[in-house]
Parts: sequence; C-alpha cells; structure tokens
Amino acid sequence: FRNWIIILLLLTFGYRRGEILKLYVSDVNVKGRSPSINLVRRPGDVNDSRAEEPSAKTLGRQIPLTPEMARALDLFIVYHRPQFPNADMSPFLIFSQEGNPLALRSANSVVERIVSAFPEFEGILTPHVLRYTYNDMLDEAAQKSGVDGETLKSARNYLNGWAITSDQGSLYARRAIEERAREISLLHQRSLFS
Repeated sequence: FRNWIIILLLLTFGYRRGEILKLYVSDVNVKGRSPSINLVRRPGDVNDSRAEEPSAKTLGRQIPLTPEMARALDLFIVYHRPQFPNADMSPFLIFSQEGNPLALRSANSVVERIVSAFPEFEGILTPHVLRYTYNDMLDEAAQKSGVDGETLKSARNYLNGWAITSDQGSLYARRAIEERAREISLLHQRSLFS
C-alpha cells in the first residue's frame, strides 16, 4: 500500500521523489469540506536524519484533493502508516520497513520493482518520468476542458511549484506538443492522399 501511495503521488501530482519523501502527515488534510495536500519546503529540517536529505526544489503549494484521493491517503495514514516501526514518533508520511524515513534510493526501488515485474518499462520508467507523464495528463485534461494555453501555462507553473512567469513548463509540455505535432502531420498526409 505504501508503494502504491508513492506511485499515486508521483502520477497524480507530478511531485519529485524528494518532495514526496519530505511530506509530513500534517501536510495532508483529508478531513472537512476542502481536503488538500500541502507541499512545504523544509531545507535543513531538524527532523530529518537521513544522510542524503531529500528536498523540495520547487515552491511550496497547496493542492485540493478529490474525495477518492483523500480517502486513499486517509487509509494509508490511519491503517498502514502505523504499522511501520517508529511511525508515531516521526512527522514524515513515508517510511522504510525498518521504520526510518524512506531514502531517495528506496523511492527509486519502488519504481524498479514495477520494472522488474513489467520488463517493457525497462529504461523508460523512473520517478522523474512519472513527472513528465503527469504533465502530459495535465495537458490532456486541460484540452478536454477547453483550457486556453496561457491559463494552462500558469496553472502548470503553480502545480509544479515554479514561478508563475517561468518557462520551465515548456520542457514538460514538449512530449505532448511533439505527439500532437505527429498527429497533425498524419492528418495532413492523409488529406493529401484522400
């Protein structure tokens, strides 16, 4: 269940692995009328004893949760997290089997287990690739909802923790742009031969 939550957070919010590993339980608000998850930057965190301290490289942000996502996170916090040793003595959301805050390398291992079960993902699935996938899905959702390009750019910047005026999102939108360009080229070619 922990591994599923990690993948869910990577895919649903486009978080970096370090951002997930720095989440505190108190950053997850699953109750009330407006459930949300807060990404908080905590450089030099006195609660973090990991040799390689994960970090949130981007700006903090608050993201609303659907009832389904709130329920999944609530199930993890209430039923699964307490099963990890020392969970009640630490603010972190995600733990190793030994009861330590999960290491960066271990976050990669979660994805590597998927790759070992599904070899077709060899060399193409990493935690950071899921960040790109998240941004591709964001493009699709925006397109289906009729969101214009400027609004999507601003929303993407906020959701990814970049400055509102940043052009960083263009790197993540590139896959979707290239795919759309290929589709347009095929449509054009078909029109020439029809």
